[in-house]
Amino acid sequence: MPSFATYTLGCKVNQAETSQIENILENIGYSQVDFNQAADFFIINTCSVTHVADRKSRHIIRKAKKNNPQSKVIITGCFSENNQNNLSPLRIDHIIKNQDKLNINIWQYILPKNNTLKSKNKLKVRRMLKIQDGCNTNCSYCIVPYLRKDQFSVPLPDIIKLANLWLIEGTREIVLTGVNLGNYHWQNKGLFDVLHELSQLKNLLRIRLSSLELPHINDTLIQEIKNNPNICKHLHLPLQSGSDFILHKMKRPYTLIEFKEKTKKIFQQIPELALTTDVIVGFPGETEANFKETLNSIIDIGFSQLHVFKYSPRPGTPAIDFDHKVPAKIAEHRSKTLIKLGQELKRNFINKYLKKGVDVLFEEETNHISKGLTSNYIRVISTQNNVLGQIKNVIPNKINPDNSLSCL
Repeated sequence: MPSFATYTLGCKVNQAETSQIENILENIGYSQVDFNQAADFFIINTCSVTHVADRKSRHIIRKAKKNNPQSKVIITGCFSENNQNNLSPLRIDHIIKNQDKLNINIWQYILPKNNTLKSKNKLKVRRMLKIQDGCNTNCSYCIVPYLRKDQFSVPLPDIIKLANLWLIEGTREIVLTGVNLGNYHWQNKGLFDVLHELSQLKNLLRIRLSSLELPHINDTLIQEIKNNPNICKHLHLPLQSGSDFILHKMKRPYTLIEFKEKTKKIFQQIPELALTTDVIVGFPGETEANFKETLNSIIDIGFSQLHVFKYSPRPGTPAIDFDHKVPAKIAEHRSKTLIKLGQELKRNFINKYLKKGVDVLFEEETNHISKGLTSNYIRVISTQNNVLGQIKNVIPNKINPDNSLSCL
């Protein structure tokens, strides 16, 4: 049976797309192996959101070619879209456009015809489902709207159909993803309707939302998250900066006070909710005072986890021409400061659940050790066996160095 391996860089949308690519290939008889093993085809889903992502994409492509000279390397994703004129030196065998990466006909055309039986899919308790693509927010620093221009929402019946197929295969949690998830709109249906319809499916234990923009959070959605036991008590809302001056330069669609008021309302309704965020440091014009505003705002808002990025100038975006560039050493120092703060915030958050009963959906079992997630995004390790795909109440008694909880 011919084999393939995948590697994903970047966002949860890419992760969701890779999962669906894997499903396509398994359904046409290809067997998946680990990326570090020998394979007939290596599929790399790339990212171009920062220059670091570009560099990592090039590195993985070169590594796959060097270690597997007889294999075919196929790439897709934003790096290939953003670097179309610079890909020849990488000797890539096939390039698939973002808009075509989930088209089974494209894969059947590229890959040799295979008459073997469909390979057995590996059980995936938690899977990511992309329901929306494209963004028109046009933040001044972001390359994504130029690479994923067309707004598209998956028809609601197709979402339910795929979810039902996954449930048959043993999936118990679905993570809804999109480039701008809150922009989901099909006919007269929005994100709330997707949540409502998925909640009716038997055996779907959890629905998790990936990143949402603040303007898409309204009272109706807050109440649905609060009252629907199937919806995870976890929101990822990108702050990007805690300075109104910088938010304005970034062209972000909210002010700091709007962000604080909305998140305060969320916590009043759902106090156990995990609120995670993205923050950019070193944006052009960011002074030390602006950075301290961000630092203090992060503490005030009550995030449980931070994803910290140093500003990366992307050709073609407005911000690349902004004056008052922040020196690399200063940006690095600010990044380290926020990363350290993020570690403290995460540890403080999970410490509240030490020696208390938590409901865990177990998604891995290896060597008599089971691993899973709580609804509010805490990873838990347990010695319970035969719990894969089930929610069990456990009492953690230890915080691990990686900020997971153990009940061993």
